[in-house]
Amino acid sequence: MTDAPDADYLERLTEAISRLPRRQRDIFVAHRVHAVPSEEIARRVGLSVAEVERQLAAALRGIGRHMSGRRRRWRDRWF
Repeated sequence: MTDAPDADYLERLTEAISRLPRRQRDIFVAHRVHAVPSEEIARRVGLSVAEVERQLAAALRGIGRHMSGRRRRWRDRWF
């Protein structure tokens, strides 16, 4: 048995990443693909480290929503 993700999963993941707003996508790719520390990303793009972390969290939420195939209503986040 192999641990390699299937082609459909990779295609959906690639699409989810490509649908992110540019700044979120750039931060996500730098951090998760190229292993650039948040502090370095913040310095490069002129944001605070906290804002880089917020943008990364927003990117992860966006990818998660796309991968799950459903949109969460605003009230579902609170209950």
